[in-house]
Order: sequence, then C-alpha cells, then structure tokens
Amino acid sequence: EFQPSKKPLDFCENPEVVRARYEERRRSKQQARGGGGGSAGGPSGSGGSQQAPERDVVGKAKGQGQDKAVLQNRKHKNENKAAKGNHNRKAGATFKRNKGMIPS
Repeated sequence: EFQPSKKPLDFCENPEVVRARYEERRRSKQQARGGGGGSAGGPSGSGGSQQAPERDVVGKAKGQGQDKAVLQNRKHKNENKAAKGNHNRKAGATFKRNKGMIPS
C-alpha cells in the first residue's frame, strides 16, 4: 500500500557515481566555454590553460641597440607595475625612514 515515489537518501553516495557526475559537469562547462583541449589538466598545466608569453626585458648590452620587441616588453612591464602588490612599497618605506622606524 505504501510506495515511495523516489529512492530514500543514502547515508553515503557511491564515490563512482559522484566522480562520474562531476566529470560530466566539468566536461559540459569546458565545452560551453569553447575549450576542446585534450586531457584533463593536472600539475603539468596541459589542461587548456594559457600561460603568458615569455617577455625579454633584458635585451643586449649597453650601446648595442635594442630589438623592437625588447622595447615593447619593457614598456609593458613598466605600465603594469602598478597592478602588482608592491605598487606602494617605495612610498611606505620612505615614510617609515622619515619617521625613524627604519635605521638607514
């Protein structure tokens, strides 16, 4: 006479089922983003993540002339310094030095 409409909640869900569900969800998200790249990403970083290109800012020795790419990379580095965490470090150090907090 009593027929449950759905399965009772398990105390612990089967790990295989959980893994399969998460894998399917991850795959569908990656496809929606437009990523169709190979294997699952691990510590090797081969999971479709893009890394910033290597930027040479050192260039050649003084007086030898610099490549256009090196000059562009230096400009890019200089412009993006403010976005990093040390954007206020010099001013703070100067303030502390003036207050006598740092022996210099």
